Amino acid sequence: MSGGLEVFVANEQDDLPVEEDLFYALAKAVAEQEYRTRPAELSVIFVDRDVIAAMNLEFRAVSGPTDVLSFVIEEEEPPYGGSPDSRRPAAASPVLERPSLLGDIVICPSVAASHAPEHRGDRGHDGTLEDELALLLVHGILHLKGMDHGVDAEAEAMEAREDALLEQFYHPLKALWRARGQEQAD
Repeated sequence: MSGGLEVFVANEQDDLPVEEDLFYALAKAVAEQEYRTRPAELSVIFVDRDVIAAMNLEFRAVSGPTDVLSFVIEEEEPPYGGSPDSRRPAAASPVLERPSLLGDIVICPSVAASHAPEHRGDRGHDGTLEDELALLLVHGILHLKGMDHGVDAEAEAMEAREDALLEQFYHPLKALWRARGQEQAD
């Protein structure tokens, strides 16, 4: 990817611990794989039940909390650059490549924690909060890319892509994080 990908992770809840570095690494790896075009920005925000419930009501007209929301930021911007008093690029100035804003993914760990045990044994899922957050993060990135699960065929394609990305990126990262945690404990 030319120019790279900027990922911003914010943990704005204190209900449950979230390994921000792990999810930063996962978001960066998956988004770089899925968006190989130009510089881009992606935000991942962990929030509590009240915040996500308010967002769910405001943006989806659905009452109550959910586990993940994805907000696509659609931009139709040309590359910028040039002289300030002209609408044309100046001959001597390079055209700068402005980052594309992919969107925001908002995840509620406490809702995810309540769903995690239901997924134990499904698709390589251990039933842990960490596994559930990884699945929701990948799911959210695929939504930003335009994938959906409203129709069975689309849901199958989305699940297959989630599984492939989790296998390629999350499972190795999880093993690395666990090994680091074990080293620190020793």
